[in-house]
Amino acid sequence: MRRNSRLVVGVVALIVALLLITSTGSFSAMTAERPAQVTVVDDPDAYLGVEQETEQADNGSTLNLTVTNQFSGGTDLDEMNVSVGGESQEMSLDAGESETKTFRINRLWRSDHD
Repeated sequence: MRRNSRLVVGVVALIVALLLITSTGSFSAMTAERPAQVTVVDDPDAYLGVEQETEQADNGSTLNLTVTNQFSGGTDLDEMNVSVGGESQEMSLDAGESETKTFRINRLWRSDHD
């Protein structure tokens, strides 16, 4: 009987060792495609409203860009990056909130007759 006990203990130990060594069938990453449709609409119906105002000067212009979060259901925009002419500014907007950023725009080209 002692021999049978050793055999059973040995088989159980082997099974436990195999279970610990082999993978559990879990995964660490997954990719899934989800269809999305985006339509361009007028500002009152858009998720993100954008208004601009430009002030002209001889050495360039100033652009005031107002961005409005128009998402419904309390969707906040936590991290946004607005870039104009190589200058970049960060903003975050709660639902219904607007923020204006000012950008300095230098003349990008000159004609030969200036």
